[in-house]
Amino acid sequence: MAEHPVGATATTFRVVDALRASQPAGVTELADRLDLSKSAVHNHLATLEALDLAVNDDGTYRLGLRFLDYGTSVRDELPLVGTGRGAVDSLAAQSGATASLVVPEFGHAVYAYAPPNPNAVGPSDGVRTGTARSGVMSVHRTNRAWRLSIVENIPKPPPSHGVWSFASTR
Repeated sequence: MAEHPVGATATTFRVVDALRASQPAGVTELADRLDLSKSAVHNHLATLEALDLAVNDDGTYRLGLRFLDYGTSVRDELPLVGTGRGAVDSLAAQSGATASLVVPEFGHAVYAYAPPNPNAVGPSDGVRTGTARSGVMSVHRTNRAWRLSIVENIPKPPPSHGVWSFASTR
């Protein structure tokens, strides 16, 4: 943690997290949930609204789509996403199954990319889940030879991305 953290920034992100968990939500609901005064919550929400990060619909707030712009930009700048997109697209096309690129960050597995699939069921881009085990990818299929042929054809990232290992389920 920073030597001199800014409390207001931390509070704003507490408001953002609470709003994300219960949107849409009003000032009173958020103040109760966060154990903050209504005026403090209102000030944080008004600031977020002025920055196009929150939308006020007659006193009920939700997060603004500007967050999507930030997330997309961050994801698209990750070298691993640029390197892995082709492999994930290829895996999905060859297998006919849903494929995703999951990136470890702060102890979470973050779904960073999945090719468009109208029949897909599961997490979407940006969803954080569980605890990430850096560099581990599971390929699920009953035919072991098929799994290995897919894994062998995935391009390896440059050494700057760390060590990748591939684990398959049996």
